[in-house]
Amino acid sequence: MSKKKESNTFDNVIKRQLHRTLPPLDVFMNQFLDYSDESFLPVKETIFAHLKEWLDMDDISQISMQITSHHLRENGAQISSGTVSEYLTEAQLAACIDEIVAVFNSIPLTYEILFPLPNIRIPEDIRLSENISLVRRTSPSRLKGGALTVLDDSNVQAYFKTTARGYSSLTRGKSAMREALSKLKWIVQAGAVRGVFCHRVHGARGISLPNDNQNKLCALVNRLGADTIETSLVELGLGMSRYLEQLEIFTDEVPFWDRKLSSISVQVPIKPEALAVEVPRTLAPLVHLLTQDAFAENTQSLRSALEWAFDAEADDEIVPSLIKKCIALEAILGEHSEDPDARGRITDRFADRCAYLLGSTPSERAAIRRDMKEVYTLRSELVHGAKIHLTHKDHRIKESGDRYLSRVLSTEISMLEKWLASREASSKH
Repeated sequence: MSKKKESNTFDNVIKRQLHRTLPPLDVFMNQFLDYSDESFLPVKETIFAHLKEWLDMDDISQISMQITSHHLRENGAQISSGTVSEYLTEAQLAACIDEIVAVFNSIPLTYEILFPLPNIRIPEDIRLSENISLVRRTSPSRLKGGALTVLDDSNVQAYFKTTARGYSSLTRGKSAMREALSKLKWIVQAGAVRGVFCHRVHGARGISLPNDNQNKLCALVNRLGADTIETSLVELGLGMSRYLEQLEIFTDEVPFWDRKLSSISVQVPIKPEALAVEVPRTLAPLVHLLTQDAFAENTQSLRSALEWAFDAEADDEIVPSLIKKCIALEAILGEHSEDPDARGRITDRFADRCAYLLGSTPSERAAIRRDMKEVYTLRSELVHGAKIHLTHKDHRIKESGDRYLSRVLSTEISMLEKWLASREASSKH
């Protein structure tokens, strides 16, 4: 079935269902519709089957309610209770249904999403790919059609700008925001592994860190392709706000005693005057590798590991952070099971894979194997409740796990970069 015929069929089915189910829906205070009514469930199920990659059932209810409520207000309905059919004429109801169908047909929508990087200082905008850039606070964000949104938050030095498709509202859990967050996490964490980014150990310069009584950072979301600019703010979590606030480009302006590097190799700080050249030189190939769908089969495990590693760094609780780092290792080394009978065998395979990936000699591999068994055993004890707090020895094991995660990520990135270079060289011949 062609896309046009499929869309027409979808339109007709939804319109028929809405004409049956929308009129008797209860309305409260001129705006709250009872979309929990079982009669509306077939409509939601039909839309969900068509758009489940982008929407969940709550999104469908929310969108339908917003449009219907707008039509009730626009047509002057002044009600405290009743049904939709009591306050909309047949023509008004038809217009409402047409708009609902049109909105669902427009999904996936395209958004430009900007994540604040309060302490990333760059001399000019840095383009990393067609759709990903680091942009200065003083730079306006140019939208489709030439419209400008000026980034004027004086507490933010730069933004990570990307585009995403799907649906976005005011929460982080929507499909477009999930896609954008994934890209942010991949690039920031890969950049940290490569030594482009570091973190202030004792907090960002001149800016107090967020706490429960302070505002969290917000992403700026611009919907592209609309007749008018539609901009919203989506609040980020406290842990992510703290993590992004501590993030800086690794230059010699960051004191050595106040920086944390995820890179396991000795890194030379980037000279401030070379930022515009050195940052894209390192990050642009990583962006190309991690964001192209054509490479997804070979990069999926790395993407997952980078997201878990980012979340671990953003978590200031040591035990959850350790568990997330172990999940990152499992993601990239390809093992996961909660079967108690299989756990011992998996620990052995997990340790072996890490040992042969990183070790060059039998003695090195034996040491890595021993260390990784300790890390995985500690992870299992925490996950299954055998331990709640870390001992002094456990802290040492955790630090060992941190180093191995950085080494595994760095090694995997290097191997994939070589694979991509070989692939592109072959395609030229």
